[in-house]
Amino acid sequence: MKVFNTRTLGALLATATVLCPVAAQAQYKDIPAQRSNTERVWDALGDGFNWTGPYNWVSLPPPGAVGPPQAFDIATFDDLGGSVSIFAPTQVAELRVRNSALILNLNNNNLTIFDRLLVGRGLAGQIGQLTILNGSIQIPNTLSMNDVRFGSSSLTTGRVTLSPGTSIDTGGEFIVGDKGIGEMTLTGGATASAGVFLMLGNGIGSDGTISVSGLGSAVTTPDTFVVGNSGNGHLSLLSQATASARRMVIGDEIESLSSDVLVSGTGSRITLLEDNVVGNFGVGSLTISNNATMTANIAHVGKAPGSIGTLSLAGPGASYTITTDIFLGREGVSTVSLTNGATLSSLNSFAGHLLGSSGTVTVNNATWNAGTLALGNFGNGTLTASNGAIITSTRAKIGDEGPISVGNATLTGLGTTWTDNDVLFVGNRGTGTLSIQNGAHVNAFSMIIGAGFGGSGHLIASGVGSQLNLTSGLTSGSFSPATIDIADGSSITAASYTQSATSTLNVNITAAGSGLISTTGSATLAGTLNVVFDPAFIPTASMTFDIINAGSVFGTFAFTTLPPNVIVTYAPTRVFLTLTLPATYCPVDLNDDGIVDVLDFFAFISAFNSGDMIVDFNSDGIVDVLDFFSFIFMFNNGCP
Repeated sequence: MKVFNTRTLGALLATATVLCPVAAQAQYKDIPAQRSNTERVWDALGDGFNWTGPYNWVSLPPPGAVGPPQAFDIATFDDLGGSVSIFAPTQVAELRVRNSALILNLNNNNLTIFDRLLVGRGLAGQIGQLTILNGSIQIPNTLSMNDVRFGSSSLTTGRVTLSPGTSIDTGGEFIVGDKGIGEMTLTGGATASAGVFLMLGNGIGSDGTISVSGLGSAVTTPDTFVVGNSGNGHLSLLSQATASARRMVIGDEIESLSSDVLVSGTGSRITLLEDNVVGNFGVGSLTISNNATMTANIAHVGKAPGSIGTLSLAGPGASYTITTDIFLGREGVSTVSLTNGATLSSLNSFAGHLLGSSGTVTVNNATWNAGTLALGNFGNGTLTASNGAIITSTRAKIGDEGPISVGNATLTGLGTTWTDNDVLFVGNRGTGTLSIQNGAHVNAFSMIIGAGFGGSGHLIASGVGSQLNLTSGLTSGSFSPATIDIADGSSITAASYTQSATSTLNVNITAAGSGLISTTGSATLAGTLNVVFDPAFIPTASMTFDIINAGSVFGTFAFTTLPPNVIVTYAPTRVFLTLTLPATYCPVDLNDDGIVDVLDFFAFISAFNSGDMIVDFNSDGIVDVLDFFSFIFMFNNGCP
């Protein structure tokens, strides 16, 4: 049975006599038993701007206007919108903005929505737009849905703008780009918060974007902030804007192929209580630039198999601080770039953590405080530092655990420095290479090259000013093969030097010198010594080259490969090379007859075919066609 509230109906009829035709009066029937979830559609046939104005809605009165608890009507804006004002606190069940552009002026009041706020819900291609002015939308935590969805239908678009000082707060889910396209812009202190999770790009094919700028502008959730779930998500925080959550995932599922977060500008920051994942199963990127900051408890870049994560820190003051561990390629692929004064810090760092993973870190005029560092733990890890980069670690392993793990670290250029406070392992149980070039420095307490069973280590020091400085000892070939290359005026200093039977010392002599290992203690020798002259360097008779200086020298190299007319001498405190006759040395005079002729060409062919390193004319450690070209060039120029 239909029941009418005659008192309210009489008042409305009296008003309607002035404002609208009598025929419109029949649109309203106050039936409390059926008022729950009644959809009231804005048609602007009244004054066209007042939310509570009569005849602006297809069903009278305005949604939420009559009877307790004043919260069970659906307010829908479809095709019509314009500028609508709310002049007193209002409650509704849902607010839907379908195919409409709505400017909602709250006039410093609250709009309370007990179920859902939906913007961009309708037919494919439709666009819903909502601009909030002067107030807040509250969606309390009740037993209803309590969620916010922008772009909630497939192939629809929902755009929402929060003007300065406005807010949307829900006790439930906050989804921008649910099944369609969602966009939200916050400026000048506007805020948005979710009680359960905040998600951008939820369904397959969806796309969600939040742009936040200005002091006080913020997006928050006490739970998870997902940027790209099965769709793509995009978050930008600019000009002192902030975001906070328990955890943040960028590129969550495998269908998320292009999700990104940008934090830029002084005062802009992200604060996470727990973990940050960049590329969980999908593809994600995180950029922190120009004095922006971020903190998290633990971080993963390229977490699951098949994932791709990219982390970029750029500009003075840009920093990311992780209080415990950062995994750069846990099981996926990670690329990290630190440039122009940026800083990345953590307690422990793993680049290429598990089998099949890959972690690549580039530090250019920036700082990486890595803590305990595994570069190639069970996977592959690569570090390239240049242009005054600063690396610090408490203990580092290059090629750490797995038998197929590979770690590579290259430091190059004046001012580029790596300081490790403990033992630096180059090839622990994996394969590790450390290259110090063009004036870079590495400082550590001690170093072991080829430390564990099944691994191998390679240390390269090349270029004038390039230095390895160890407070304690340098051990080459502890339980696995090790190689040291020194060249071109570089230096290695340590309290002691031990070379095992499985170790090789390669000395490349150029115009800048031979490279030198210096120790105040003992130098204990075994294994192999290989010496080559750079093809561009023409030594003269009686020249000497120190390769080891020590407080005392014990043992000799078991095997030596030397250029023609070069001898190695073991003195009590030094090992040096001396060039004997002839008075001039000509690398292409391979038969040592003092003449460069066809016989030397035949000698080259014979040595080339046998792989003899004497014809490694470009000193790259390989006998190949490039050595043939170098030989022909020098052969044509003849000897001095």
